[in-house]
Amino acid sequence: MNHLIAFYDIHCGMCCACKRWIQNEPAYIPISFVSYQSEKAKRIFPDIDSYDPAGEILVMADDGALYRGSKGWIMCLYALVEYREWALRLAQPALLPMAKKVCHTVSKNRHTLSKLFRERGDTDLGNEIEGLEADLCADGSCKITDHNSNH
Repeated sequence: MNHLIAFYDIHCGMCCACKRWIQNEPAYIPISFVSYQSEKAKRIFPDIDSYDPAGEILVMADDGALYRGSKGWIMCLYALVEYREWALRLAQPALLPMAKKVCHTVSKNRHTLSKLFRERGDTDLGNEIEGLEADLCADGSCKITDHNSNH
């Protein structure tokens, strides 16, 4: 296994906060994040909707293996340098039932937790930034440059 893809909810603040946290951690195995609502997700994993991506995290390995719910979280932890030992512990029969309960509870309540911790989804942040740009440049005194443009 050389790479993981974690499918996440771009509208969920907790999902986006976890994505940012994982992206900032050193990793043994790189993890890419793809919004499960995107066309890219459907190209990579055409049957994604049949696996209830809104209900629990889905992680796909480059060998095609699929990890759902607590096993998906454990795979993400396993990929990270600082958390591999925890992943190995949580995957043991004695702790796996507890990990499943925690993951299920967090997944079920992720929108409430997002509000409680004031986490916003990536789409909400993008809309807020667009609104700030419009407010800042309303008088036409600033010019926003698209650095990705070829012009």
